[in-house]
Amino acid sequence: MSLGPYPILSIDNAKIKTGWAVFNGGGKPFKTGTIKTEGDDWKHQLYRAASVVACIYMPKAIVIEKPHMEKNAQTLIKLVEAKEVWWHIARHIGIQYSEVLARTWETAVLGRFFSSRKDIKKESIKFAESLSGMKLSSDEADAICMGVYWIDKNKLTWMVESSKNRT
Repeated sequence: MSLGPYPILSIDNAKIKTGWAVFNGGGKPFKTGTIKTEGDDWKHQLYRAASVVACIYMPKAIVIEKPHMEKNAQTLIKLVEAKEVWWHIARHIGIQYSEVLARTWETAVLGRFFSSRKDIKKESIKFAESLSGMKLSSDEADAICMGVYWIDKNKLTWMVESSKNRT
């Protein structure tokens, strides 16, 4: 099944090190990376780097990990602020924006619930490296796994859109 010619950008959201993956129309990841930020202007750094990624790859959709409750309220606030950067970019360039809960993609893609974050990261890397044929960081691997989940969940929608645009 083909998803059409649309690249999809998936994001493993973070304040300091954000992983990203771009999927081609066939649903295969072809480029990954991380965006590292630091200091008080981290949000501006993220916005600049995220804008460059979006301009280079011209995605038709951004899928991002939905912020979840953290032990530290300040961390949750920063994750929401980082998510807003991607939302603004998607809105500015007029593309679809979707959020996915971590536990949702983890269970669907990795096949079961893992009790420890370390085990999730290990399995995520194993799965994503096997799929992509690339050596990946855990942030890039999580972005790939999330993208795989989203693409699989939305296949029919993308196929319909693709066929409409070809006529």
